[in-house]
Amino acid sequence: YVFRDFPLSFHKQAKKASEAAECAGDQNKYWPYNAMLWEKQGDFEPEKLKQYAKNIGLNTKKFDDCLDSDKFSAEVDKDQQDVEIKLNKLGIKNYMEIPVQTYELFMPSLISRIPESA
Repeated sequence: YVFRDFPLSFHKQAKKASEAAECAGDQNKYWPYNAMLWEKQGDFEPEKLKQYAKNIGLNTKKFDDCLDSDKFSAEVDKDQQDVEIKLNKLGIKNYMEIPVQTYELFMPSLISRIPESA
């Protein structure tokens, strides 16, 4: 199982939110922070991201320094590019083509897009 950052371009602060989750990961709190981002759904202004770090008990100085430094910007960009390359190989040119449904319905749909040569 691999989890990749894939900030959606139409969410103004999605990339910064992905970077924030990676900064939380530096303090072994990636998943709690990630869960908070899903809970807050788009309220990702930098000051809010810093408040979320405080809410889950992160060292705020380390977190703020990490976020302000863009430490994970290149990593988030690479994750996004990797995902786009993999989707293109599956014949998915736009992430909106990915059906949002249950795992039981989603997996056969995804598997059917995998070329026999893969």
